[in-house]
Amino acid sequence: MYLTTYGYDGNQPPIDLILEEQMMPMRDGVRLYTLIVRPADKEKVPLILQRNPYSGIRPVFQETCDWFYTSFQNGFGFVLQHCRGTARSEGKNLTYQQEEKDGLDTLDALCALPYSNGEIYPNGGSYLSSVHLAYLKHAPACIKGCVLAVQDDIRYRIAYRNGFLKCGLHGGWFAKMYDIKNTGKNYTEDSFRTLPLIDFSKTVFGEPVSLFDNVLMHPDENDPYWQTEEGGGNFVDALNNLDVPVLLFTSWFDIYTGGIIDMWNRMPQKLKEKSALVITPFDHGYPGGGSKTAYPNAKLDDVWNDYCQDWINFAAGIKEQPDFVEPGNVKYYRINEGKWVSAERVDDGKEQKILFLNSDGKLTSNTSAGEVSYIYNPYAPASFKGGCCCNFGGSQEQDPPNSRYDIKSFLTAPLEESFLMQGKSGVKLTVKSDCEDTCFYVRLSIVHNGIAHGLRDDITSICKQYPDYVPGTEVDLEFMMDEIALRFMPGDQIRLDVSSSAWPHYVPHTNCKGPYALQRQAKIAHNTIITGNSALILNTEA
Repeated sequence: MYLTTYGYDGNQPPIDLILEEQMMPMRDGVRLYTLIVRPADKEKVPLILQRNPYSGIRPVFQETCDWFYTSFQNGFGFVLQHCRGTARSEGKNLTYQQEEKDGLDTLDALCALPYSNGEIYPNGGSYLSSVHLAYLKHAPACIKGCVLAVQDDIRYRIAYRNGFLKCGLHGGWFAKMYDIKNTGKNYTEDSFRTLPLIDFSKTVFGEPVSLFDNVLMHPDENDPYWQTEEGGGNFVDALNNLDVPVLLFTSWFDIYTGGIIDMWNRMPQKLKEKSALVITPFDHGYPGGGSKTAYPNAKLDDVWNDYCQDWINFAAGIKEQPDFVEPGNVKYYRINEGKWVSAERVDDGKEQKILFLNSDGKLTSNTSAGEVSYIYNPYAPASFKGGCCCNFGGSQEQDPPNSRYDIKSFLTAPLEESFLMQGKSGVKLTVKSDCEDTCFYVRLSIVHNGIAHGLRDDITSICKQYPDYVPGTEVDLEFMMDEIALRFMPGDQIRLDVSSSAWPHYVPHTNCKGPYALQRQAKIAHNTIITGNSALILNTEA
């Protein structure tokens, strides 16, 4: 098939293309739909590879060709493959599980094509990045560079936060993606309030699904399950065997912010020196094209034109240096400064600002002994808007302070001086409960002109940090929030909300001790924050 593209805006010089559709066989005989597009005037071409589980049944030839205009202009071909069991491909979709073998088989098949020059450049974001992480530990010789966005390499962090299932991320996504062509699922968001949760698969899918049931039964990050292939052990540090330029993307309000920064920090220095990480101020839609929040000088299309192809040209040796980033560095955006910064890593600020929680709802630099108590009912969990950087939704406008009986809000007075919140920050809560176990949740927000927007959050249970907790005992809980670079301006306020639930981002704690997935009942908790010792600890710079 032949087609001509004039670019995504329809105004570029014409490029004649050859399109080829294949049902590419995998080692077990299952065939995957594969579209290969290449410039008609090139005998042999390097190939940019995307493997996608979200493609529709209807081919979108023109749109695909227009979108990758600059790739064809630079002499590259493009490959789009539908993942197993999705769209036009055969087989059953078992999330994450088939991507290593299917990816390796696809590489072999592409390199054997008569018009392939043997160079492959994996590209994709979110799950479209996972499909490549699945096989990159093998460091295939055909891989010459990668552009991978918004995906963590540690499966536990995708599914859990400190033992709490992320039903607002992995849970809901899995329910929709598993056996995606099956239209008979009994799923709603409230399915995650099923007790016991181990019955979720039978209720939603009509059968036990070990891929999900095993996740439910292993809420501890130190469990050996997470080192198995099913638990994603083959993804961990998959990039570290490579010796080619790798470009990573995340955003300050992405669902994987902390994980991707950790991936960068774990890279061997030799690989890091030829690679780069970019952090935008947006959410899982990291380029910023559809963002509801306007950040000046922040959209990738504005500051780094054709960023994907520019990096691939660098990796292929067509360019000596990419346009926007410096290999070996992180390029990150400072929110409210409108400024991009280049550094070897995102370090914590050099100073700490400690703000104590007071029983009158104030956040101050002075301590004031007291208590704030509330009832936590897991059958009516508190909700919060936006997932900050751990669940979908990014940074959103928050409800007013103390919007419910079980949300306690603490605010500073309007700030007199500006300061930069940089890196990781934390919260220490001194608490007690009348239950043998319960949950505490913290959410940090910036208040500008009276409107609060969520920045960071964290969640933990008492028994996560004190396995032998005795009801009524005061204990110190530690919370650690993922990195950010944001400047608070004079007149802004800092707000910290404390609760015991954050539905629908995390499963509601039952206030019972033991494996959550097996619990058949929940009970009311009376929880207390000891304000004299509880504090927000911000890492800052002037």
